[in-house]
Amino acid sequence: MSAQQAGLRLHPGIIASVIFVSLAAVVAAVLIIRKYCFPVNEATYRYSVLRRMEDQSSAVTEEDGDRGPCTVEEESDEDLLE
Repeated sequence: MSAQQAGLRLHPGIIASVIFVSLAAVVAAVLIIRKYCFPVNEATYRYSVLRRMEDQSSAVTEEDGDRGPCTVEEESDEDLLE
């Protein structure tokens, strides 16, 4: 019995390659699903950029003691969304 069991052992390289290929397949599947099932909406992306710019400008005015409106000419939200 022990001679038959010794002949049926798997090589550690085979086990490692199966694990590696399985993990690579899972990663590829996740990336493909994210790309094609959850597309990035351009309007949502633009809105997030505008919110980030607004947060940065409000942080700058708070640091300056809120001396009034900024003198730098800014683009309107409508121009950025186009």
